Amino acid sequence: DEGGVDALMRGMIATPAKKKMPQENLNMELTERLFTSFHAVSLDLASMNIQRSRDHGIPFYNEYRKYCNLTDARTFDDLSKEIRDPEVRDKLQQLYGHPGNIDIWVGGILEDQVEGARVGPLFRCLLIEQFKRIRDGDRFWYEY
Repeated sequence: DEGGVDALMRGMIATPAKKKMPQENLNMELTERLFTSFHAVSLDLASMNIQRSRDHGIPFYNEYRKYCNLTDARTFDDLSKEIRDPEVRDKLQQLYGHPGNIDIWVGGILEDQVEGARVGPLFRCLLIEQFKRIRDGDRFWYEY
């Protein structure tokens, strides 16, 4: 019996993540049973993330697309390269009305994954930018 964190870490590293499907972006455990307690209503992680971005005044999805040199989506068909499933784009249109109204988290998580990554083009761009800023802003940063 091997105990401790080592076995747990090896298992997490060796176990591949489930492939994301367009219709299954979030597990039901995250949307319907997060932080459930005996007396309280459970929370929905997706709606918490959307509300947090609105509370903090985070710009919309299209604004970040421009920042990352992606095309400015004027119609929902303009998103067809990043969100290939027409049903998902139709649902976005029903909920948001115009691409300029899409929340950053919603648009980013709905994008199809870039080859070799677990995120779409927008989140890839933002993650790269964040890691560059962390590296460049740390005067003690060292690479072998």
